[in-house]
Amino acid sequence: MTSAAVDVTGVSALCRFAEDAAALLLWGAWATLAWLVPSRLAAAVGLSLRRATTAAIALALLAVAAKLPATAATIGDGWRDAADPGFVASVLADTGPGRAWAAQAAAAALLLAAAFAPRRLRAGATALAAALLLLGLTLTGHAAMHAGALGLFHRAVAAVHVLAAGAWLGALVPVLAILRALDRPNDRAEAVLALRRFSRAGHVAVALVVLSGVAQAALVLGRWPLDLGSPYEGPLDLKTLAVAGMAALALLNRYALVPRLGRDRASASAMLRRATLAEIPLGLVAVAAVAVFGLQDPN
Repeated sequence: MTSAAVDVTGVSALCRFAEDAAALLLWGAWATLAWLVPSRLAAAVGLSLRRATTAAIALALLAVAAKLPATAATIGDGWRDAADPGFVASVLADTGPGRAWAAQAAAAALLLAAAFAPRRLRAGATALAAALLLLGLTLTGHAAMHAGALGLFHRAVAAVHVLAAGAWLGALVPVLAILRALDRPNDRAEAVLALRRFSRAGHVAVALVVLSGVAQAALVLGRWPLDLGSPYEGPLDLKTLAVAGMAALALLNRYALVPRLGRDRASASAMLRRATLAEIPLGLVAVAAVAVFGLQDPN
């Protein structure tokens, strides 16, 4: 592999990581605020996430924009072809990755438009645009390796996986703000209600992430990923360990710390915030691993 090829692969992985991380955050955070959190508290938490949301939208736009030349360089003969407008146009018109990029670019444009939607519609619009961006990621890569009915099934499994992962990982950011609201008497009742709803939805999201992840590994590999030296299976195992760590922390939160809120609210709330905060870097490790092994040949 030439140094140019390594550079192209590295840029592609970085773009995938940035796009995934931004879209997962935006989908999970704003879906939580739109559909799980009472409106008054959701508005307050949404204001506190304004800068993070702006940064995530900007990151998603930059990642999608940078992905087109990286895709052209991968399909062609390096960065020289990526700088050729005619070649880039042919990639967009004539290749699956090019058409998938166009779908992702359209979703990114909707994401930008959602930032200017009326305030009462902004949370739902942002969540739906981010969900479309995530679904665009299932149009290429290993999710598109099969044809026919099996291919449709694989893409459906991949869609469930990314949406469930975002609903889990992205929701952690507003949940941190909601946990802080437990310490404010005027917000406590709405915070408790939001956390109950998140707990129920979280059980479903975690189960779907695990089940769809196992199904994807079976569809791609047809075996357990036990070869730690493989460029595909090694990062996949790292992702599995990161998700397992997140699941362990989620179980600790739900079944050990939440019941303590009634007896020692201040201490339990602080521990909940720390444990929830610890899930976020584990989630980012999982996203980074996906960005790496998603570009590797599983065989």
